[in-house]
Amino acid sequence: MFEENVRQFLSNPLNWIFACVQDNKIIGFAYGYKLNHLDNNGNMLYIHEAAIPPQYQRQGIGFQIINGIKNA
Repeated sequence: MFEENVRQFLSNPLNWIFACVQDNKIIGFAYGYKLNHLDNNGNMLYIHEAAIPPQYQRQGIGFQIINGIKNA
């Protein structure tokens, strides 16, 4: 069910998910939406949720995810 929800979410080109994967396991993620500025001067990203399981926190994973999003 989760995978189908993700596929459906990503079928909208304005939606995105950025994940950190280690040994085929997601150890952190962020997802959100691309939004237009009201003045039509480019787009912005809205981060709806970001999460890192407790055992992977305080290791820079969230920092890497945010930097990855900024550089994508």
